[in-house]
This record gives sequence, C-alpha cells and structure tokens, in this order.
Amino acid sequence: MRDDVVLHPDTVSRIVGYLQDGTHVQVVGMRAAGRSCVLDQVADRLATLGVGTVRLRGVRALRDRTLGALAVAGVALPSAPQQLRVLSAAVESLEQLLAAPGAVLLVDDADDLDSGTVGAVLAARARLGTRVVIACGRGGGTAAALLADGLQPAARVTVDPLSFAGVHQLLHTMLGRGVEPAAVARVAAATGGLPGLVQALVDTARRENRLVVRDGLWVARGDLWTTSLAQTVEPFLADLDDDLRDALTVLAFAGTVSLAAAGRLAGTAALVRLEESGLVQVASDGEHALVGVFPPLLADYLVQESATTRGLLVRARVAEELQGEDPAPAGVRTAAPLARRLIAQRWEQRRRDARRRWEADPDAAAGAELLEAMLLTHARPHQVEHVLERTRADRGNPDERAAFLATHAVYRGRESGSPAAAALVVAEHGADLPEHGPALGAVLDHLALTSGSPVSPDAGPAPVVAAATAAVRAPAPSDGLARAVRAETLVAAGRAREALELLDGPEPRDPRARWIAGTARGLALLYTCDVSAAAATALAGVERARQELDPVSLLAHASVAGLALAVQGRAMELDALTCDALALSTACPQEPQLVTGLIALAAEAATWQGHREFAESLAVQARSVPARRGPHPYQSSDLVAPLIQDEDDPAVAAGTADRIWQVAVERLDAGYLPAGVVAGVAAVERRPDPARAAHLAEAASRSDAPLLTHLAGFATAVASGDPERLAALEPELRRAGLRQFAVRAAVARAVRLLADGQPAAAIERADTAWSQGGLRGRDLCGLFLPFDRAVRLTSREREVAVLVARGLSSPEIATRMVLSARTVEHHILSACRKVGVNSREGLARAARTWLTCAQR
Repeated sequence: MRDDVVLHPDTVSRIVGYLQDGTHVQVVGMRAAGRSCVLDQVADRLATLGVGTVRLRGVRALRDRTLGALAVAGVALPSAPQQLRVLSAAVESLEQLLAAPGAVLLVDDADDLDSGTVGAVLAARARLGTRVVIACGRGGGTAAALLADGLQPAARVTVDPLSFAGVHQLLHTMLGRGVEPAAVARVAAATGGLPGLVQALVDTARRENRLVVRDGLWVARGDLWTTSLAQTVEPFLADLDDDLRDALTVLAFAGTVSLAAAGRLAGTAALVRLEESGLVQVASDGEHALVGVFPPLLADYLVQESATTRGLLVRARVAEELQGEDPAPAGVRTAAPLARRLIAQRWEQRRRDARRRWEADPDAAAGAELLEAMLLTHARPHQVEHVLERTRADRGNPDERAAFLATHAVYRGRESGSPAAAALVVAEHGADLPEHGPALGAVLDHLALTSGSPVSPDAGPAPVVAAATAAVRAPAPSDGLARAVRAETLVAAGRAREALELLDGPEPRDPRARWIAGTARGLALLYTCDVSAAAATALAGVERARQELDPVSLLAHASVAGLALAVQGRAMELDALTCDALALSTACPQEPQLVTGLIALAAEAATWQGHREFAESLAVQARSVPARRGPHPYQSSDLVAPLIQDEDDPAVAAGTADRIWQVAVERLDAGYLPAGVVAGVAAVERRPDPARAAHLAEAASRSDAPLLTHLAGFATAVASGDPERLAALEPELRRAGLRQFAVRAAVARAVRLLADGQPAAAIERADTAWSQGGLRGRDLCGLFLPFDRAVRLTSREREVAVLVARGLSSPEIATRMVLSARTVEHHILSACRKVGVNSREGLARAARTWLTCAQR
C-alpha cells in the first residue's frame, strides 16, 4: 500500500489508546483487509509519541522451523546444537531489542509463527512487561491462539473491510483525479472493501485498459476481472481442503442465493466452516437470508478460471439442484453488500436472457428489454449503437414499439446532452403511434426537466420539443406518465400543493410513472413541511425498489429521502442512505441528476460529521461529472465543492458564497424555485447579505411551499445578524421539522453573542443547541465549526481541554504532553477564559460536545 494512503484511522487510534493504558491488543481481520497497514500506522503513531517498536512477522513457509520468524526478523541466534540454549539465547536477543523503555512489540501474521518464536515472545514479555500487538486472520490458528492466551489483559480489535466511503477515498488517493461514480461502486462491489484487493484490482485494470481516463475522469469499462488477478486471489484458498474448495466453487457458480439453497448446494457443515473463515457472507433480515462468496473477486476467480469441463459440470449440478427455482428470495430487507450484489446479479442475468431473445428475433420488445439491461450494466457506447441499428423497431405491437422508442430517445438525449436530439428521434419514428403520444411526450418532458431546461408549468413543453413531437402529442394528455411528469414539473417549480392534488388518485401501473409520481409526492410533502411523512414515504420507496431490484427507482427515492433526512439533521442516517445508494454497481446513465444529487448530499453529510477527507474526495468526483443541473436541490455538480468549503478567511468565504449564489440565481431564473432557494440560503449563510436574502424571500413568496418560506426567513435572520431575531426563529424552525436549520440558527446566534462581548450567553446558547438538537453521535458536529472558530483556542489549549474532559489531572496531562504542570495550568486558564467558563468542569463539558468538532 502507498505511504500516503491512510487506512482505518479510528482502528489505529483505538489500538494506540489500549497500549497507552497498558493493554495488549489482538488485531483480527481477513487477508487483504489491511492488517499490516494498520500495524505500520500504529508504529508511526507511537513514533510521534516517542515510543519505539520492534516488528516480527510470521512466515508460512517457516512454520515448522523453530525460531524461524525470529531469525528472519534479524534476532541473533547462536549456532549451538542444544535447543534450550538456542531458545534462551533467542529470548535474550529479543529482550535487547525491546530494552528501550516503553517499547512495543508488533507481531504480524501471528497465525504463521512457529512454536519456538511464540515461546520466545511470551518469555521476553513476561520478563520485561512489554506491550504486544499481534495481527492474525479471522480463524487465527494454534500459534496465534497460544500467543493471545499469554497476553493479558488484552483487547481484540477487528479490521473490517472498508466502507464505501473508505473505498472512495482510497481510489481517489491512488488515482489522483476524479473517478466516475459507477467505477467507484464497481470496484467497491468487486473487492468487498478489502484494500489489498482494491489496490490489486486498480493496478491490473489500469494496465489492461479496464480503467481508463475519459474526459479527465477515470471510468471502468468491460469486465473488471482479468486472469492477472488470480495471483492475488488464490491465497484466500490456501487453508481450504478439497471438500471446502469444492463447496465454495459451487456457491460461486450459483451466485447470491438463499440460505436454504446454499445449504443444499454446499452442505450445512461446509457452509458454516466457510462463513467462519470469512469466505462466505450471510445477510439476514430475520425472515430471509442471502448467501454469497466473499470477496466477490474470489467468486469471479472460481468461475472464470475453472476448467471448461469442471465449469460445465458445476453449472449442471447447480441447475439440477435448484431446478429452475428462484435461488434468492425477493424482498430481503438489508442494505448489506449482498443485497446490492443481488441487484447487479439480476440485471446481468436479464441482460444475458434479453440478448438471447434479441439475437433470435430483434424486434421492438426484445430491443427495449435489452437496451434497458445494457444501460444498467455498463455496456459500451458502440454496443448500444449496434443494438439500436439492428433492432427492427417497426416489428411488434404498438406498446412494444413505443417502449423501444422511448428508451432510444432518452438514450440519445442523454448521450448528446440535448433534449432536442431525443425529440427528433420521437418525431422521426413515432408518427404512426398517435395513441402513445401522451406517454412519449411525457418522456420528453421528463428528459427536458431533468436536463435543467427552463421550467414553466403553464407554458407547455419546450418549443423545440413541442415542434418535434407535434405529430404524436394528444391535445389533452391524460396518461399516467403524463400526469406524473406534470406533478414532477409542478414540484420543481415550487407548486407543491398543486402537485399533491394532481397526485391524489391511484398509483400508476407503469414502473417509470410510478417512481416519478412517488418522488414527486415525497418532494411535495417535504416542501409543505410534512417532513416526517416525506422521509417515511421516500424510505418506503427505497425499500420497495430494493425488493423489486429496481436501481433507478431506488436512486430516485433515495434522493428524496436524503433531502428529508438532511433538513431534519439526521446526518448519520443520511450518510448511510447515500453511501448505500452510491455503492450500487449498476449504472444510472438515464438519470444522471440523481447521482449528482446523492453525491452532493453525501458530501454534506460527511462535512456535518467532520469527515472532511471523504467530503473532499466526493467534491473531486463531482468536478468530473458533466456540469448539467437537475431540477431539484443539490442536483448541480458545481455546487459540491463550494458547499463543503469551510474557510476562516472572510475573503475566501465571500468568494465561495458568490459561486453558490451564481447557481442559486440561475436556478431561480430558470424557474426551479426550491433548488434556487436551497442554494441561495447556503450562499447567504456564508456571506450575510440582506439584498440576497430579500431576493430569496421574494422567490419563496411565488411558491405555495412553506418550506421555502421558512428557509427564506432563516436567510433573512442570518443576514440581519440580530440575535433576538435568530432566537425567535429557532423554535419556529424546530416545530416545522427543520432541525438542521434550527441548529444553524442557534450557532449563528451564539457567534453573534460572542462577537458582541457576551461569552457566557454565547456558550449557554451553544450548549443548549447541542442538547436540544438531539445530536446522536455528534452527527451535526460540523455545524458548530463557526462557533468553534470564533472561540479561537490554540491547538495546545484544545488538546489540554480534551484531556481535561477525559478526567486527567494537570500532572497527568503534563506527563503525557511532555510539559510542565505550570504550563498545563496556564493553558487550562486560557482555555476557560476563551470558552467562557470558570471551572475545569465547564471546560470539560465543552470539550465533550461542540469543542471536539474540529478534531474529527
């Protein structure tokens, strides 16, 4: 792993904390999970604290050679033939290496140690009291177990696979530029978040042109598996006997299956042993369970590299055992990687099945089905064009022909970046489909809307679209899709109550119409300040889409749910939701604005929680996305970077505010009132400007959306800088369900009070805001940064305050920080004065809440 890549920082901090408390640590994780990297980072962290380390590593080939691991580590061993004398000398040599006060012994791959080395380590530790960290696999082994038994007191720390955020940051660090969202999701899905596999996959994919730079953006193309990866994956099988390997191979060919199906295919005993080793993953919601090989690259290896005859025999066995049944149950309520893999697996299967049907008869029905599956499974442009050219679009019933035409038109419009190109496709091929005019027109209206074209709900379609589709439009469309798109347009324009009235009726049967209508309803509920209902409706839509294995609907409902969670200030849930959606390895080329919005929301959630590195890597990704603005808040790629900037320099902050304001004005002028008001509030908060706030208030007055009125009121209060006005606004925002903005108002008030020379009142306001906000796990910690900066503690004062909060006395703090007790007391007094408290208890309370935010 590269030196500039930092993995599992929280895990490293936990290990160092245990060591400082005199506790030994056992680090457990799968192969390629980053155990060795964690030990490297522990050594670096200890070095900064003035603590020396000694490294040992188990060697599989030397398991049977007494003291082999010590010899390889450079420990001096005598050549005397007496075994006990050699062991005694080895212990003495190891003690010499550990002679420095406080030295820590780091033992990597402890499951591969020989028994002599284990004995030497335990003997040296007993004499010197040395703290020891051992790293081993999930199954451990005899040597690791013996070593762990001899280390007490001890704590076990697990090195889990990286989260989606971790993979995202790692990829951006390794590749050094923006990475296509789908590429990040595909790498995360294939590697299961194991950093060693991420590095191997990226290196191999770059060499074999599976990861390429296109328009300044790293994109993934084709299958990411290549034979070159076999060398990296094969070691995962090293400890398996033939029976377990056969069982794992059968599961790899079966894909993601139900627990019952996996038990029949592999055998219950083998399945349990494979799960214990970490090579099989089980996800359950209490009613259903899914089973899949882990990491997914291992499944690719077992399938792709199997001999032809073996592969045919295994496939036949799987088919016979399952006998045509659906091997994986629909409706597993879990956001686990296996559920996302199931969605990808289903669409890959649909693509294969559709291609077989299309090759046998390339009519409109087969073409439409194949195109949809290809677009969701990363087909290359020339492959899509081949299908478009060869499909007999005039063959099939009118419904089938219209479905193919709609898919063709949307693809052309997205691929060219012009709704007019889509309209021309419909005009050319849809003249003999007058009964489908409303639906085709609605498809084009949706495309124009989501491409950011100016919106005017009462003016009809954009002129170029209207002219090109005059032949197929009905004079008074009543189609379900047309109604859904009309509601979507009203919502985008801020006419939420009208949209709800229009949607008052049965749910559309057409899948596209259903998710458009569903997301329009969720947004309308949000804009009318029925925030809890909006969140519940959208989250239910996410769950339904997951059960139906519909990635586009999932992303659409996740976008609405994300907005609702954001205004409620539920940052941890927002983070989980957006990362889960962005981790889908299926593509969404037909609705790119959904991905843009989710990236922006994920960046905001990361910033609120203080996870700046992840937020910055998302901003890099957003800069590489085409700068097309969608109809709803956050769906502007050029907003992400300025939204997460948090500059103390007023000039820089003003420049950032101006960039956000430009987006706000453009959206307002184009008729997208909610998107413009939300962006405008962010601009006013960074640069309070009464004129801009008045502009937002005027825009909000042209809508029937109470949410926009509340946001404009917040902007007006912030621009005024009046503490009393902000105080009156707080409970109003909280009653409306806008917890995030209530906290923002409280922080703005605290900053103003501090500037007015009222530190005690300011601190009281910040403390109250923290407690009233219901901040679980400091999920809105980042919102307190303006106040934290206004307090202006030095780094030393902040560090001392944190240690005071941990209950350390001044002498203990002095020892840890290598300072005099008098200096520590000076820092404590200075910090208390700045924070506005008169006791260590008050400083500790602040350091346990908002004062910790800058450290995250």
